[in-house]
Amino acid sequence: RLVQVYEEEFGVDVSEVEGAGAAGGLAGGLVALGAQVVPGFEVVADELDLHDRIRSADVVVTGEGYLDEQSFEGKVVGNLHALATEAGRPLLAVVGDVDPDVRTRLDARGIQAVSLVEQFGDERAMREPLGCIEAAATELLRTWRDSLA
Repeated sequence: RLVQVYEEEFGVDVSEVEGAGAAGGLAGGLVALGAQVVPGFEVVADELDLHDRIRSADVVVTGEGYLDEQSFEGKVVGNLHALATEAGRPLLAVVGDVDPDVRTRLDARGIQAVSLVEQFGDERAMREPLGCIEAAATELLRTWRDSLA
């Protein structure tokens, strides 16, 4: 309905605008008022000079609540994976949990991931996320470093 409202009120069809949302949503409303939708990752990456930082890094570490196929379709993990691959850097991921189908394909993608749920159990991962993330990231980095020796 919002798509129809935007077209009727502002003469702008947002139904085919990438990132405007399936029903128009807030981004669609902003487009109807003249805004331009741009990928957020690229804006932040440019601001942080992320491309150069990754090229000068030894390893890239990221996180995700639930690692699944959607994680590689425009989300931070997928974008970082592309940048790390382009720079020839390994990608390590600390995640809440991993979709079993994705888990089987991580090695082929060159990603090492640790699941907080798998490592600490669902209850502890939810109750103590910061401690679990710190322990998992430390172990993941240690394992990566040891694999270089």
